[in-house]
Order: sequence, then C-alpha cells, then structure tokens
Amino acid sequence: MNWSQQAITLFFSHLVTALPWLLFGVVVSSGLLVFLPPQKLANLLPRHRLVGSVLGSCLGLILPVCQYGNIPVARRLILQGVPLSIVFSFLIAAPTINPVTIWLTHKALPNYSNLLFYRILATWLMAIAIGIIFSYYRDKAIVFDETESLTYTRSTLLKTGTFFINNPENHHKSPLILFINNLIRESIELGTWLILGSAIAAIIQTFLPQLQMMQWGQNAITQILIMLGLGFLLSLGSPYNSFFLSPILTNFLPGSWLSFLLFSSVIDLRGLQLLGSVFTAKVIFYLSLLLFLFTIFFSLVFSFYFA
Repeated sequence: MNWSQQAITLFFSHLVTALPWLLFGVVVSSGLLVFLPPQKLANLLPRHRLVGSVLGSCLGLILPVCQYGNIPVARRLILQGVPLSIVFSFLIAAPTINPVTIWLTHKALPNYSNLLFYRILATWLMAIAIGIIFSYYRDKAIVFDETESLTYTRSTLLKTGTFFINNPENHHKSPLILFINNLIRESIELGTWLILGSAIAAIIQTFLPQLQMMQWGQNAITQILIMLGLGFLLSLGSPYNSFFLSPILTNFLPGSWLSFLLFSSVIDLRGLQLLGSVFTAKVIFYLSLLLFLFTIFFSLVFSFYFA
C-alpha cells in the first residue's frame, strides 16, 4: 500500500469512528434547543461552583456522547444559560466518563484495572478543577431584544451557535421542523470541520515516525511527553485509544500510559478543528494549557506512587 492509499484508508477510518458521535451530539443539541425554553434548564441546575462541576463531570453517564459529540452539546448548554462550571466539567469528563468508553477500555485492557480506575479518577478530578476555574469567567450569556420581543443567547466564549434563536419566522414552525432544520445545519457546520480534521490527522499519521518517537523516551518525563504528543497526533478518539495501548504497554512506564489516554481524550487533531470552530482561541488556549498541566501532574503521580 503506497502512502496515498494509506492516507485515504486512514481518513475514512477517522471519519467513520468520529462521525456517529458527532451526529449524536448534534441530536442532543437540537433537542435542547427546540424542546427546552431558554433558561429553563439553567434554572433547574445548581449555581454552586463545586456542586456544578461535580454534576457536570457525571453528565456523560446519562449523555454518552463521548468525544466530538460533547462539543455541540457543550455549546448548546452555554447558549441555554447553564453555569460554566457544569459546561466545562462536562466537556472534559464526557469523553471518558461514559458507559461506552469505560466498557471499551475494560475490553482493551482487561488485566489493567488499575489503569482504568485511575483514568476515570484523573479525568473526574481534572474536570472538576477546570470547571471551577472556568466558572469565574463572567460571561454575559442572555440578551433580551425588546424591539423584536425575542429572547436569544450570545456568549463571548463562542464563535457560533445562535441558530434559529432570533429569527421571527421560526416561531410559526412546528418543533419537529425546527429540530430537523437545526440538526441539518449543525451537522453540516461541524461535519465539515470534522472532515478537515480527519484529513489532517490521516496525512500526519501516514508520515508520522511512530516507532522512532516511541524510542525517544528514556525516562518517565520524556515518555509521558512523547505519549501525550502521540495521542494528540494519532487522534484515535476516547473510546478507542486504549486499543492502541494494549500491545505496547510493556514497553513504556505506567505514567506514559495515562498521559496517552488523558489529553487526547479531550483534545486531538480532529477535536481541535471542532473546538476551533465553536470556541474562541482564548478559550482553547487556556483549556489546552490546563489539560496539559493536569495530564503531566496526574501521569507523574500515577507513575511514581500508584503503578
């Protein structure tokens, strides 16, 4: 197989494994938009930072949108006025703390239950901490337009996402029509970026010297950094990245296992394209920096104390 055939095969592999989760997330987002009035959901949820972060980190158990599907849902939650502590803890935790990822990790690594436990624990703690940090951001999310007698949502954290909110013509359409319209529009918008991200990931993976990179790690720190970077570049997705680890675990120190799973489960090449289409560059920078620092910390702790 030449490089072009390999890149095309990888491209469709990336697309097939990610697209269902993105579409599921868009379905949930469209449902929240059409069937829940603005602020109704927000009024039902706690405003306390810690309580909200804990709640958000557990939402993936009932909304198993995994990676990529968590992005449209997080955007819709912000537009619905949900506290940022809940939104960002959900964004971090949903790719890992959900039944699908937990079950697949167990199937891929049946003899490493400690790794599964610490993957969940580290993700949960990271999600709570990052949710609390972002909760201090003062976002003017709700705007009332008296001239049109309409309530619509804006956020300084987001680039897009006011679909069908402030269009008077849509008030005469049935909820089902609005649901389908938003489903199509969000699918096209985010699906385009997913296709781009999948193409970039496929090309990089085709020429990436994976074996050479793995040989660079000579100690715990370098192995953690290399595996973190490898997870980002390979873009395997949170439900499936544990299968890549299964045959190479014995060649690496335990901390590098965790670093591979933690960072790439939230941000990889495919996810970065989606995040960049939804959130501002400032949000992505701080989110990536916090994830990087927490990943290094928990990987070192796992490597030296719990492995």
